Amino acid sequence: MRRRAGHGEGRVRLEVEGKTIELAAAELDIRIQAKEGFAAADGRGAVVVLDVHITEALELEGLARELVNRIQGMRKEKDLAYEARIAVRIGAGGKVARAALQFGDLIAAETLCTDLQVEFADLGFTREFTIENEAVRLSIREARL
Repeated sequence: MRRRAGHGEGRVRLEVEGKTIELAAAELDIRIQAKEGFAAADGRGAVVVLDVHITEALELEGLARELVNRIQGMRKEKDLAYEARIAVRIGAGGKVARAALQFGDLIAAETLCTDLQVEFADLGFTREFTIENEAVRLSIREARL
């Protein structure tokens, strides 16, 4: 089936098996359906299509942000002052460890961490978590300035 715009206002002409069919706008129901791995939306005469494939870099950044969330939760649980600087030790393997190494600066900046190491040591306040099916141990303390 081939679609081409009709000359009449609000009308569409379709050529189907050698025959031309003309339809009014009220007779049409046009829908957007994105291919797998993409998302699409339309409105006001425009269509937006997004590639929603998760790259490894995006996945690692997401894991780093999950570490930030867990560390911030520990700060709150320990009742540290908002502006308190902290030291953090992360015990993890696999993708979580790679995320911590690759996005260490982001983790440190978001958590006010002045001493971040991706090698576990007990700093006095330790919690164990599971992130994306990986065991993670986090330990924090207020930084010694």
